[in-house]
Amino acid sequence: MLDSNDAGHYRDRKGNAKPNPEFCICLPSLKNRSFIGVLMNPMESNHEINSNPAPLPELIRKSLERNRLAHAYLLTGSELDVRLAATSLSKTLHCSNPPLVSESGVNLEFCDECQQCRDVERGRSPNTHWIRPSSRLRMITIQQMRDLSREIFLSPLGSPFKVGVVESAERMNREAANTFLKTLEEPPKKSVLILTSTQPDAVLDTLVSRCQRVACGGLGASLVTEEQRKWTQKLAQAAMANHEGLFARYRFLGDLTKTLQERREIIQEEQMEASPLSEDYELEPAHRKKLETEMNGIIEAEYRKSRESLIQGLTYWLRDVWIALEYSGNSVALPADISPELSSILYFPELADSTHTLAGRINSAQARHNLEILEKTQIRLSTNADQNLTLETALLELRF
Repeated sequence: MLDSNDAGHYRDRKGNAKPNPEFCICLPSLKNRSFIGVLMNPMESNHEINSNPAPLPELIRKSLERNRLAHAYLLTGSELDVRLAATSLSKTLHCSNPPLVSESGVNLEFCDECQQCRDVERGRSPNTHWIRPSSRLRMITIQQMRDLSREIFLSPLGSPFKVGVVESAERMNREAANTFLKTLEEPPKKSVLILTSTQPDAVLDTLVSRCQRVACGGLGASLVTEEQRKWTQKLAQAAMANHEGLFARYRFLGDLTKTLQERREIIQEEQMEASPLSEDYELEPAHRKKLETEMNGIIEAEYRKSRESLIQGLTYWLRDVWIALEYSGNSVALPADISPELSSILYFPELADSTHTLAGRINSAQARHNLEILEKTQIRLSTNADQNLTLETALLELRF
């Protein structure tokens, strides 16, 4: 029997301990590609979309085949996973040259080459309206939901559907949700509303109850960004430098905080260049103040998204360590012996040596502890907690 407190596991038919699907998001299993749970609650905020066409979640595809598409979906999983799923559904609905169509004439796939698909990819589609947290506190505002409610009722252009996407639905407070409820309950025909969340338990019940929930996942290494890969390699090096003790961790922390500061400065420059404040003409004081407040809010929101994405990359690797431990029964195989099936669900298969070394030093409980530390770090950083102190505390608490 498993300990009752071991929420991250369950017993399979052979009595083996496996990750508990109730505990976290879904990824394809090693043997039959059905879904099993993997310990993680990622909160990344990177919005890069994989250039290769991604398949729709099976539940949504079956709904399309039966011509029974729901009016509203709540997509859960990592932010990259849910955003890719939302983008894929939007492309499928709008695609003007679909590779596959159902018997009833409904698009089942998208070409990723037509103008409609390209417009969705670039965020310029007149038929897909995106809402993202943009205030200084990264909250979805009442005005944003009013804009979406108005937009969804406009007639589509060159497509039979209108799509509304609300990213990070857990960042919607009760007032903003109430503004949106009537639209969510009675959307116009030929419209689809998509809510996404990395923390579905934090989404208001009034929203969850009106959506069909779909778990997304299994995208693995294909969605790791170059910046995430770079910093994960640095963390792996710090973890391997066991002989250096705390010095390696503080060196990593120094590099990280320096890079974050440089990233903030780049965001400030980009936003300033795009703002009317950069023009020479005079502005009314009240209007100038309004623009400055809006720009500062956008800078802070973009910076937090960038920081969350970077830390999520670190979480991906520590999750790989945990996965390696779980599927080897705490007896880690040599890197050369890692099966292709296991490698296929690792975010960083190229770090097999470091993954193997760290997994040999810690046990499953400590691996889960590491994941929980970074999840708590993300939550603390989403508030007004001191960034450097929070990152320092996290690095000191990680088990290497």
